[in-house]
Amino acid sequence: MSTHVVPNASGRQGEARSGARRPFVLLAWRTIVIVVLCLASAEATARLEDLLFDGVPLTANPTPDSQLVFTGPDGITRGRPGGRYGSGT
Repeated sequence: MSTHVVPNASGRQGEARSGARRPFVLLAWRTIVIVVLCLASAEATARLEDLLFDGVPLTANPTPDSQLVFTGPDGITRGRPGGRYGSGT
């Protein structure tokens, strides 16, 4: 099986099959970029909401344990007043 060489849109010589693959590659890259941008904007929105409504710093990494307990000025770890485990609010 031999592949014939045809000029592409720029006038240069290339394989006939490589031109058909280019739109697929561009579509794949665009899809990846869109998905990454959507995920990044969702994360930024969640962090901004936490900052505005709960006072959590943007670079904080809160865990469920840090939400439920705190260490008082005397060094004793206690349960956080009003802390709720597993509730959505």
